[in-house]
Amino acid sequence: MQAVNTIPSLVELSLLGCQLSTFPQSLPFVNLTSLSVLDLSHNHFRLSVLSYLAGCLISVTSLSFSLELLLRLNRFRGKFPESLGHFKNLISIDLSDNELSGQLPDSLGNLERLRSLDLSSNLISGSLPPPIGRLSLLEKLILFNNTMNGTIPESIGQLEGFSSSVCSMVDLSSNRFDCGIPLWYNLAYLFLRNYLLSGPIPLNIGELSSLKVLAVSGNLLNGSIPSSISKLKNLEIVDLSDNHLSGKIPMHWNDLQLLEVIDLSMNKLSGGIPSLICSMPSLFRLELFLGQNQFNGHFPDSFGYLKNLRLIDVFDNRLSGQIPNSLGHLKNIRSINLSKNELSGPIPDSIGNLGNLRSLLLSDNAISGSIPPSIGKLLFLEELDLSHNGMNGTIPESIGQLKELLALTLDWNSWKGTPPSPLSFSTSQGWSMADLSFNRLEGPLPLWYNLTYLFCETIYFQVQFPPILAGNYQV
Repeated sequence: MQAVNTIPSLVELSLLGCQLSTFPQSLPFVNLTSLSVLDLSHNHFRLSVLSYLAGCLISVTSLSFSLELLLRLNRFRGKFPESLGHFKNLISIDLSDNELSGQLPDSLGNLERLRSLDLSSNLISGSLPPPIGRLSLLEKLILFNNTMNGTIPESIGQLEGFSSSVCSMVDLSSNRFDCGIPLWYNLAYLFLRNYLLSGPIPLNIGELSSLKVLAVSGNLLNGSIPSSISKLKNLEIVDLSDNHLSGKIPMHWNDLQLLEVIDLSMNKLSGGIPSLICSMPSLFRLELFLGQNQFNGHFPDSFGYLKNLRLIDVFDNRLSGQIPNSLGHLKNIRSINLSKNELSGPIPDSIGNLGNLRSLLLSDNAISGSIPPSIGKLLFLEELDLSHNGMNGTIPESIGQLKELLALTLDWNSWKGTPPSPLSFSTSQGWSMADLSFNRLEGPLPLWYNLTYLFCETIYFQVQFPPILAGNYQV
């Protein structure tokens, strides 16, 4: 470090992950007058080093540069050094993943150039100091996973930095602040997960015209989803999951042409799934989570129009009717979870058109008929769960073409005959499993290679293990 200190033209210094625990205490001053990035992350520095470093930086009175100070994943324990709040050239501070505790000092309000403050995953308590509202250039305030409480200064929502940056972000998740969803009109990213939020979503939430991400999962929000949410034209991700929201889904989701993720799972929403939610063909990709609600009615045939749908999860609802043939139009879909509903009828043969599908979960329904042979076209399928249905017939030989299969769950149906053999499971995860229990299968134990766990309760297989598989899997 003594040698580095003689290079005043140095712009960036990264000592990330060097297992350092001490800092040269003999430096009378810091001569790195051109430094713009100092990264000491992922080391073993203690708080005394941080206090010393703050003093060194403050001692350099001739500095005209702006400095990013990155110190995440060290061993800083104790209060935030008040002296750091006097180094006015700081534009970014990252002290995340340490053990800083106590309240934040008022001196933070002196950092007039600060654009990013990340103190996440510490033990910081108390309220936000009001002087933080003076940080007019602040674009990112990241404080998640602390124990902070109290009110949030209104001045934070009026910071100029929020309006000047398209990436302005506030993440106060996993704290205990006493406030509702703040209406900060120029903010792009708002994260308030596991925040003890209660009450309804503001009716004028649609006025947050700059919002790209709204993530308020794991709270106590109640009431209905306001229709004004459809006015958030820049919205890309909306996560309202794990709350107490009720009522129906607003109709006009098709107005949100940039939307990529809709997560409304684990609420008390009811009624049918509106067809207009399925009329967003211009989306680049879409992930739709509607599981663990009280939706009823038929599974919408219009889902087939969401040609860029990547994931659909409507697990644990009350949807009825047949799986529509139009589902076979979803050429980009990777995961389908329709488990624990009241779906009936056969699996459509068009399921074989889903060439990118990795996971197909249809358990706990009233699905009947046999597995369509086209299932063998799903060459990337890793997980197939058809358990707890009313399916019958034989297991098709085409399942043997599924070389990426990790989990095959077919228990509690009425399969008969001999399972297809041979079949080779994937070794990519170091494990694989199959469950054929509570069916009417018979014959010799199947030649299923690379299988780690095989469950076949109440099935009268011939129990002589083929020599090539002996000891290869557990039954």
